[in-house]
Amino acid sequence: MLAYPKIQARAHAGLDAVVGRTRLSTFADYPHLPCIRAMAKEVLRWSSIGPFAILHPSAGDDWYEGMFILKGTICIPNVSHMNRDPKIYGEDAA
Repeated sequence: MLAYPKIQARAHAGLDAVVGRTRLSTFADYPHLPCIRAMAKEVLRWSSIGPFAILHPSAGDDWYEGMFILKGTICIPNVSHMNRDPKIYGEDAA
C-alpha cells in the first residue's frame, strides 16, 4: 500500500464509514466494502499465495489447443501465469 496511498486512504474511509472504529469488521460487512474486496482480489492476483492451484484430475477426455487430455490426467493450474495474462489484465499485467 506504500505505492498507492490514495487507494489506501479511500479503502480506509470506506471501512470507517461501514464498520466505524468501535468494532471489528465481519463477513456481514463484506458486501458493503467494494474497495476492500477489490484490493484483496488484486493483491492475491498480483502475488498469489503459491504459483499453482490445487492439483485435480480432468473430468473427461478433452482437447486443449490441439493437445488431447485423457480423462483422469492430473492437471496443475499455473495461477501465476493465468493472473498475468495481458489479454485480460492489460499490457502492464506482468
